[in-house]
Amino acid sequence: MPLWISFWLVLFTALGGHFGLLGTFGGAVTHTVDFLLLAILSFAMGLQNAAIATSTGLLVRTTHLTGPATDLGIHLAELMFSKGEALAHAKRHAALRAGKITAFAAGAAVTVPLAYRFEFLAFLLPAAMMLVAITLSFLPERIAREARAQRLRLRRSDRAAAPTTVDGVLP
Repeated sequence: MPLWISFWLVLFTALGGHFGLLGTFGGAVTHTVDFLLLAILSFAMGLQNAAIATSTGLLVRTTHLTGPATDLGIHLAELMFSKGEALAHAKRHAALRAGKITAFAAGAAVTVPLAYRFEFLAFLLPAAMMLVAITLSFLPERIAREARAQRLRLRRSDRAAAPTTVDGVLP
């Protein structure tokens, strides 16, 4: 639910900003509507960060890089001194942190020219990516639910097709 709220807030930012509801794009923060924009985006980021952090057992934070950059340095150092399962753990965590930092930088590199060209409508890209991520996050549960339903249907059809006994004797 928090990710859906974040999606709708980012989508509102794109469309509401485009239609003049959120002040001037790139302008100074001096009017009430400018603070509204900052509050909406801050709330959306907080919801997103909390939802992702909670669902990953506090392993992933999505809105800042200082902690993950420190963690990456620690995991890179652990790669030099660890063995066995500790080494595999350090590799996984270093890859996670490096991937996050790379994705963060790539997102900024893509968004700056988009924002320059499309202003508020540039928020449509992260909104669309959130929609895809939210939708994909439900697929494993849906696939599992459909597999359970299919197994149940097969069991029922197997029972219906099995010969019945009368007083323990097959007909």
